Parts: sequence; structure tokens; C-alpha cells
Amino acid sequence: MRKSILYALIYVSIAMILFGSLSFLYRHIMNSRQASSVWQIINNDPDLINDMTALVRDAKRLNEDTVAWIEVPNTNINLPVVQSNDNEFYLYHNFHKDRDSAGWAFADFRNEFPELNRNTIIYGHTFRHSRVVFSDLNRLLDSNFFENEESNYIYFATIQNEYRFRIFSVYRIEPTADYLQVDFRNRLEYREFLDKLKTRSHHEFNTEIRSTLPILTLSTCATRGLERIVVHAIQVND
Repeated sequence: MRKSILYALIYVSIAMILFGSLSFLYRHIMNSRQASSVWQIINNDPDLINDMTALVRDAKRLNEDTVAWIEVPNTNINLPVVQSNDNEFYLYHNFHKDRDSAGWAFADFRNEFPELNRNTIIYGHTFRHSRVVFSDLNRLLDSNFFENEESNYIYFATIQNEYRFRIFSVYRIEPTADYLQVDFRNRLEYREFLDKLKTRSHHEFNTEIRSTLPILTLSTCATRGLERIVVHAIQVND
């Protein structure tokens, strides 16, 4: 009897391991397929890689919810950003609106496009041992990542404009909504908000913070616990 129970437990454990491995493989394959279909936008016209607004327009033909394109240099993050009327749908659906635990990169439903709010917020999932959606944001917690000057910037485009943002804060934090404010009553409130975000940073950035410029916020779950990994970057005027 004891041997039978032991064997049963072993079989269950093996089955669970296999199920977990197959689930990871399935997610990886599905994410690769959707990424591939998205990148056909560029492959069909190589000149588009230098025109991010054109990328937004072409991605919008595949999914009318497309509002932007984002690229974080030296990571796998180079993809269209979508937006729905809530912050739930694209947590569990991919770019093609198919049910998918990997979700997609999506803008906060309160943000306005094509013009930007003071704080434009983009969410995306992180998965352990995978580089889907925003998983590569983990790399920004390593200060060595920023030794390459280009790694200090984030490129972002709407259907009308292209923007360059310079990173000024990267941190890991317990769940909180205090960095998810979109609009501000006045410049003083916004300045205090920026100062709070800057003091949280795990790294010291030589980035000028000006309360006349909008910021971009990237938010993802950490690979352990309920913590979030958050990146803030301010628009560069050049």
C-alpha cells in the first residue's frame, strides 16, 4: 500500500513537471508566432524600421486597438502597444486578441492618444526563464546594463509623433498605485511626483528632470512575489 501511494505521488509529480514544461513551451511558441506575425510589418517594408509612426499605422491594420510602438534598446522590447477600455483585457489576450496568459504590452485605459498625458503608462507581463513582452525589464535592474549609452533611452511613437525618452528611475517595489497617476492639478504637484520617483531609483542617473516635460512609465510584475519592476523615463527635446 505504501509503495502504491509512493509510486502514485511520483507519477503525479512527474505529470505536474511535464505539464509545467509543456505549458511553458506552448506559451513560448505562441508568443513567437504572434511576434513573428507582427514583425512581418517590418519585413514587408524594411524602410519602416526607421519610421515608427508608419509601424504604428501598419500595426493598427492588424489590430485597431494599436495606439503606439515602443522600443527599449538592447532588449527584446520592440513591439506595438495596444489599449482597451480597461486594464484587464490585454493581461490575458495577445496582440491578435486570442486568449493568452502572456498577454501583450498595453497602455493604461486613462491615457490619451495620439497626444500624451503627463504620465503615459505601459503594462506588460514578465515570465521567469522567458523573454516575452516585458520580461527583459529585469535586465534594467543591473547597473551594468546602462554602460551602453543607448540603453539609457526608450523610443516611443504614436500614429502622429515619434518621441525619445531618457530613463531617470528604475526600481522594484511592492504593489502600489502611487506611481500610476496620469494627470496632475498643477506643475508643483507634478514636480513633487517626479522627485518621488527619482528618489526610488536603484541607480543614479544623470538625467535632467523638468516639470514641463511628460514621462513614460513601464510597469511589470517581478519574477518573485508580488513586487513590481518599474521604469520611468522623461521626454528628451532634441
